[in-house]
Amino acid sequence: DFEAELADLDAFLTTAENLLPDESLLGERLERARVLGRLGRYEEAESQLRAVLAQAEHQGSLRWQVSTRLAHANILFSQDRRTEAIAEVTGVMMDAMELGDSYPRYAHSLLAQFYAMDDGQREEAQANLSVALEYADTDEGPYSRATTYEMAANLHYMFDEIPESVIRMQRAAALYTELEQFEDSARALMQLGMLEL
Repeated sequence: DFEAELADLDAFLTTAENLLPDESLLGERLERARVLGRLGRYEEAESQLRAVLAQAEHQGSLRWQVSTRLAHANILFSQDRRTEAIAEVTGVMMDAMELGDSYPRYAHSLLAQFYAMDDGQREEAQANLSVALEYADTDEGPYSRATTYEMAANLHYMFDEIPESVIRMQRAAALYTELEQFEDSARALMQLGMLEL
């Protein structure tokens, strides 16, 4: 329940803002923006993101700047502002590459999805998907790999590449099961069953 999650975040921030420095609350404020976006309260979400980005820039925290801009891209895309969403991810890609870790994989995953859903820009989607999968295959975090494989399976399906979709979804389901992420595993297995019909 996103309303309940927002209420919990607001209650925490109301208390924490009197006790903790601003720089220690960026994670909660960023999550608040994401929840506002999920609720369709886009204007408030973007206002919150601007405040988080300003604080991240003030602190000189590249990690929080990239995280905030990628969250902004998602909120733009949710409003069908696809060109702006793609531009936001493209604009932050060099910083994501500099950070390393899961940031380049996630940024390329977003671009793959955005291009695929932006009038089916298949070539751009597949190019970014390939890069995201390269990162996923070398990622030490199995959950990150699983989510990338599931995303890839869905994009392959969009492009009528059913055998490739089945293989990716099988890998996602296996990893989710291994990690005991049962809700994710159930979703992947249900999708796999539909693909194999």
